[in-house]
Amino acid sequence: MLTKLLHDIVLAVVTSVVCFAMRQRNVAYLVVLLAAFLAFETLIIVTISIADSIKVFVESLKPSWLGGK
Repeated sequence: MLTKLLHDIVLAVVTSVVCFAMRQRNVAYLVVLLAAFLAFETLIIVTISIADSIKVFVESLKPSWLGGK
């Protein structure tokens, strides 16, 4: 759910940047900003994946009497 929300936010920003760059008629500006936002989105997804993996690992360390597996 959080990943979907962040994806939608990044997509909205990218759309705004595309419109701005088209008004400015600057293709290099458009390409650089799109690459930066795609890298940012990838970083968000990777960070969330790592956090989920850490959460699963920590949950597996809990003893059963504390509600672990």
